[in-house]
Amino acid sequence: MESKRGKYGDHINKLKDKKKKPPYFTEALWEAYSNAWKDPKHVKVAKKCSENRKQGYEKVPPTHANGSVSFEVTVERMTKENNGIYPGFIEAYKRTHTLKGKDSEEGVLCSQRAIETMEKVSAMAAELRANEIEVPDLDVIYFKLFGKLNKRKQISGAGQATRIYFPNAGSSSTGGSVGVSAEEVQRQVQAMREQVTIEVREDFEKKYVAKDAERERENAAKHAELVRQNEEMRSDFERKNEMVLQQMMNLSEQVKQMRSEK
Repeated sequence: MESKRGKYGDHINKLKDKKKKPPYFTEALWEAYSNAWKDPKHVKVAKKCSENRKQGYEKVPPTHANGSVSFEVTVERMTKENNGIYPGFIEAYKRTHTLKGKDSEEGVLCSQRAIETMEKVSAMAAELRANEIEVPDLDVIYFKLFGKLNKRKQISGAGQATRIYFPNAGSSSTGGSVGVSAEEVQRQVQAMREQVTIEVREDFEKKYVAKDAERERENAAKHAELVRQNEEMRSDFERKNEMVLQQMMNLSEQVKQMRSEK
């Protein structure tokens, strides 16, 4: 989900640049904002941020290219885009570490660290192919190379998606540990992936069932309303028809009476 705080910040920065009080601001509020913008501490921070932005990706390389969107949200979006098929971790890694083309070349990994990470994964994959493993599991390779948790209890490059793809990464027998065979790591990661896939499918099924039930309730309500309206129209038509018939009968009686009087 896009950051509402970021959008609000952009809006306030536009007001700051225009230097003109918008009609929905009170004089007191505008004065408070103006004084804050003139504060030496604010000016210093703003200047530093501006300098960092102007330096570009080469001097200040980002850790990822996902902006304010969490990795978990990106994984959820990718799953929806793939019709409920859960993406592999490497797919998610490339998605969250590839530049989008706004301030740099589109389709390029966002930092030298990300480039080196993928090169190491590719190198080990090539080594496994040389050892007659035709289709190496790239997620397992990543887990084997970078499975050690950082201070945030996350795997480097995985961020919040660590708990999705590598929920058991903190155990002593998982990735990043010395002496653990690639086969054992692959077995553990595969088990994690299968469990996560089951959970994601169950979550999707629940959402779809709930949506179907809600849709059925809405359709039933619409049908009931149509039936009610049709019944009301039919009753109104019959009532008016009876009134017209009665008027015609009254008119006929009047004509007969007039003829008899002549």
